Amino acid sequence: MKANLLLALMLFSFGNLCFGQWAIQSSPTTNNLNDVSFLDAKLGFAVGDGGTVIRTINGGQTWKRISFPESVNLVSVALPDTGIVIITTSINENGEAAVYSSSNGGTTWVKTLQDSRTFYAAATPAKHIFSTSSKIYESADNGKTWVSRADINSTSSYSAIEFPDVQHGMVAGNISGFVTYSAMFLRSQDNGTTWYASYPYDFPNANGFSAMSALSADSVFMFTNFYNRFSPGDSSQLIFLSNFRLRRSLSDSEWHFNAKTVVSSFQDRINTCKFFRTGVAYTAGEKGSIYRSTNFGKKWSAEFTNKLPVNDIYMVNENTGYAVGDGGLILKRDTAIKKLSPQMIAVKAFPNPVKDKASLSFTLTEPTMIAVQVTGERGNAVLNIPAKNYEKGLQQISLQVANLQRGLYHVNLVSKGITIAKTELLVIH
Repeated sequence: MKANLLLALMLFSFGNLCFGQWAIQSSPTTNNLNDVSFLDAKLGFAVGDGGTVIRTINGGQTWKRISFPESVNLVSVALPDTGIVIITTSINENGEAAVYSSSNGGTTWVKTLQDSRTFYAAATPAKHIFSTSSKIYESADNGKTWVSRADINSTSSYSAIEFPDVQHGMVAGNISGFVTYSAMFLRSQDNGTTWYASYPYDFPNANGFSAMSALSADSVFMFTNFYNRFSPGDSSQLIFLSNFRLRRSLSDSEWHFNAKTVVSSFQDRINTCKFFRTGVAYTAGEKGSIYRSTNFGKKWSAEFTNKLPVNDIYMVNENTGYAVGDGGLILKRDTAIKKLSPQMIAVKAFPNPVKDKASLSFTLTEPTMIAVQVTGERGNAVLNIPAKNYEKGLQQISLQVANLQRGLYHVNLVSKGITIAKTELLVIH
């Protein structure tokens, strides 16, 4: 064990990283980010509070904020095909939520659907789009028009949609009872045309829904939360659902299923998860950590720890993926061997303490692409300077901090997702 650890440290010191890691990316926003999705290895979108839409065209190396018609909080983003972007909103000040579509990669937007509850949307393998609000809607023309497929109970809210194949789909969420929430789902086996609800007593308990990931039509992992009345708790449970079968009840048909508890108590409030058929899995939540498993969720280890909640994970494959969270947090996981600087470079901030304007001074031994990220004591990004190529030699970067509150801030120089220099800055007014 000690020999293996020593070898790992030696390999790292030589400047090559060949195992997966989550690296903070330079972010163009400090607003909370709620969802992220990619069309391919290069093109991705993330959405968040206050009408925030950001886009990358180079696999997350740089992100750019693009305009959106409303300043309402954005909930989900789906990319069913080239150039097509579907974004859903929460309820605005007029009590309406909406689905917006773009056919030109986010240059222009059209509102194509409205309802009285928050929308969530996802694309199917057949490139159809399903969204949930007070109904389950389907679009077969890239979000231009929608057809109502099922009504949703007025006491229910659904926050996840998944189609493991063209034929089978699930939407999952919570139904409100007398004193608590409890998990439930609607399931379709005919391409999303008809939907039936789950039989509630097949769940192992009355926990609320948190997140799900389907390996196949008959193998679904689901995190549930130990609610205290109507408030979510800080502990979750992982269950495995299988053997789905439709049975006729007194009023309608219901989905019965087998439920097996995989982890009875997971000490985090989970927001997102992704499972693979090899057993590799990822999850993240309110504690700001991203966890990884290699045995279908039986055991987990933290790969990244942050003080801000992680709200969504999108995995391109088992080893490469993205995560977004509060404070404009963007992370990328990559296992490609990267050439790192042999050691951290030295950076000096002056004046320090500072009232309104500071300078960062550092020396480069070779031309380097560098972005600057300033974070508060809780890890939230408060100032970002986009990546720029700096030449070899002595360099200076100006920081305008007059709008920041008094306090201690962490300054990071980031190159291609890797922090190469750190310092602290005390702001006084």
